[in-house]
Amino acid sequence: NFVRVLPDFNMRISLKQSENISLNYRMQTQFTDVNQFARGLVLNNYNSIFSGNPILENALSHNASLRYFSFNMFNYTNVFASLNYNKRIDQVTSNAQFDPGSVVSVRSPENSEFANESLSFSGRFQKTYRKYRASLNTSLSYSKYAQEINDRVSNNESFTQRYVASFGTNFRKAPNVTLNYGYTLQDNDQGDRSTKRTTNAPSIEFDAYI
Repeated sequence: NFVRVLPDFNMRISLKQSENISLNYRMQTQFTDVNQFARGLVLNNYNSIFSGNPILENALSHNASLRYFSFNMFNYTNVFASLNYNKRIDQVTSNAQFDPGSVVSVRSPENSEFANESLSFSGRFQKTYRKYRASLNTSLSYSKYAQEINDRVSNNESFTQRYVASFGTNFRKAPNVTLNYGYTLQDNDQGDRSTKRTTNAPSIEFDAYI
């Protein structure tokens, strides 16, 4: 049994009838599954053993988001942007123990002393001109988390960028065709190993009533 104050805040600003900004903040407490508290050993597989932890505590998270929306009826321009931040404290993580002379691994849950953080942004700009429509979509995400293996802690970071450009027709009584081109860049840093991956994804969409 415990008592904790969890504030919740919401603010909305209407700049115009079709343009607004909203800000949200929420603190939450998170409880883990009852199976994580199991005493003794649980044989999940022939080479995987799970050991519970009866002294686990609940985690705490901070969630904040900022959003902007605008739609102009005169020039048919649509703009949307969203920024989200999350921080988790005392999160329940899995500590893995590997014996070099055996293939058996033992995993047990514990409250991490390191805070896990994530930050994401998404935006869209769309403009319609007569019978044509163009748009640009962007999404960025960054995360930082700690992982423990054999009592050794490694800080992992991940950063993903995605950009999608689209151009197509905007007919009401005729089939529409949209050309899309997406570009994704992923950077992962796992302490002693880092990887980078790029993806190019062109596509075409055809929309028609039959």
